Amino acid sequence: MKFPITSINNSLIKHRLRYLFIVALLSSQLIACISGSQINPGATHPSGGTSSAATPTAQLAPLAEATATAIYLPTLANNATSKPILLGVYANTLEELRGMDKWITGSPDGRNTSIVQIFPKFENAFPARLEEFWANGYVTFINLTESTYTMQQILDGALNPQIDAWAQSYKAWVDKGGDRFAFIALFQEMNGGWRKYSENLTPDLFKQGYQYVQDRFYAAGVPRASIRWVFAPNGWSTVENKFENYYPGDDKIDVVGFSSYNYGFCVNNANYLPVWLTPEQVYNPPNNPAKPDEIFRYLDRIRAMAPTKPVFLIETGTSDEYATNGVADRAQKDQWLASAYAYLAEQPQVRAVLYFNTTETDQAKGIQCDYRVYDFGGKTENFEGYRTAVLKSDYGYISPADLAHLDLSPK
Repeated sequence: MKFPITSINNSLIKHRLRYLFIVALLSSQLIACISGSQINPGATHPSGGTSSAATPTAQLAPLAEATATAIYLPTLANNATSKPILLGVYANTLEELRGMDKWITGSPDGRNTSIVQIFPKFENAFPARLEEFWANGYVTFINLTESTYTMQQILDGALNPQIDAWAQSYKAWVDKGGDRFAFIALFQEMNGGWRKYSENLTPDLFKQGYQYVQDRFYAAGVPRASIRWVFAPNGWSTVENKFENYYPGDDKIDVVGFSSYNYGFCVNNANYLPVWLTPEQVYNPPNNPAKPDEIFRYLDRIRAMAPTKPVFLIETGTSDEYATNGVADRAQKDQWLASAYAYLAEQPQVRAVLYFNTTETDQAKGIQCDYRVYDFGGKTENFEGYRTAVLKSDYGYISPADLAHLDLSPK
């Protein structure tokens, strides 16, 4: 979306003039540096490699102050061209999804959600609801997981029949035409340690496994353009299992993101200290000197890892247990939702937020969390904090046909 001329006020004009002045200043100093052979051709890129076309900030240390002053306008332009941010939710059925959008928009035919999230396993049959979702205006985000085999067993061929069946069914669906595509996140939360495929998993094994599945899809004739491949780690991890270690690379991945929640007091076990977190503490918490073996700063790190990729909040949600286990505080949950979506709207590279609209119960682990903002069954009241937040102009609906041709990369 281009920045509308009608919304450019005097303040913006002043910033634009200031920017042009600084560009001229940078150009003159750049010429001087070139003539003095001060440019470092091997400047470090934020992703950790080197760039032959590094920015002046990376190349010219004396210009750091001037470059920092010039950040304002590019950031503003980036935010303007990166809207609307897409909305996604976990939903089992089309009826549930349509019910939620009707509630949000107040219209029987209204659309607010662009992406519907599902969690099939390779052992499951290919979901026919992919076509149902597409035909009704939704793109599917598939968290494709596995609960039987380790990654080494997968690489040894134990899952080949299931992978190939999925690939063939996916190709048949794509062959219906109309630019059909889906987001596919393979082996989600690989760095958390709680998945079967995480057993004895090394970063190299994960990268090999990811490419192994991709190659079998391509061998079945699945067009590369029909899948947006997603790297979907857990946000929190130990330093040893930080998600950067597992990243397959820009050439393999289209979208990056992570999972992170505000559990509040709905988790009650020895491994988790119940606490109500702010949105920043959920998505970009500071590193904790008291926990040197754990690593945080999820948003900062994922942007540095993949600066050219769109960032999705792949799994997120909040409970309503603000101060006491088992005691709901609806007002606090509404306030948190409003704050979280406002916070994420200001984050560079964030292009989608997928809300985990369900409950999670595991009595053995002391987990009994209700993240829902919309109750399809109508047994509980819906959360207006979510509805109000996602109706803001920062968020919006994009149809599958348009989304198929939309470049989500940071501008």
